[in-house]
Amino acid sequence: AREQIDHLYGSLDRTMMTLFLTVSGGMEWSSAAEPIVKLGTGYGVIWTGYIAFMMFGMLNVLTGIFVDSAISVMNNDKDNMILAQLEERTALITFISNVFR
Repeated sequence: AREQIDHLYGSLDRTMMTLFLTVSGGMEWSSAAEPIVKLGTGYGVIWTGYIAFMMFGMLNVLTGIFVDSAISVMNNDKDNMILAQLEERTALITFISNVFR
């Protein structure tokens, strides 16, 4: 158990890599959590809280930012379409007015 903890959480960079791999799907949660839970149930709860926060908190924020950007682009496109239709209407009115002069 001690070797497993050293392998996964032996230094700051190993810990960060283990946590990143568990959130990104590169490592199974159970294999990363098992050595932590053996240290104590409280550590397991903290580890599970981290995973829950990252999965449901941070990733939803990132998704929200992406969706907001997509909606903003779509609204700008809608504005451009309306502007193009207005310009086309103005040109058509000018053309018809010139025909009847």
